[in-house]
Amino acid sequence: MRINIGYYTSTGNTLWLASKAKEMMEQQGHAVKLYEIINDRSAFEQDECDLTGFFYPVWGSNPPDPMVKFRENMPEGNEKKYFLSVIAVRCTEIPVFSGKK
Repeated sequence: MRINIGYYTSTGNTLWLASKAKEMMEQQGHAVKLYEIINDRSAFEQDECDLTGFFYPVWGSNPPDPMVKFRENMPEGNEKKYFLSVIAVRCTEIPVFSGKK
């Protein structure tokens, strides 16, 4: 399956997660491309695929402004399948996610 992932990141964390998802999908035999939605928007919209995904962080319980603007001008899906991965982290003293032990 050809999978295109559009992402927005301001700190690099979302790109890291999108890259990990790409690796996992490629291990399953899929062809996956990552596109940063601000700089690569036109290539992202024009590249043919079977599945389109979006990765983005949460800003104050909302999508970040660049994702809102992208969504407002998003082209027709033409019956394509989509998935979303919204990245949210709790602010506590206990780590929500930790790397290798």
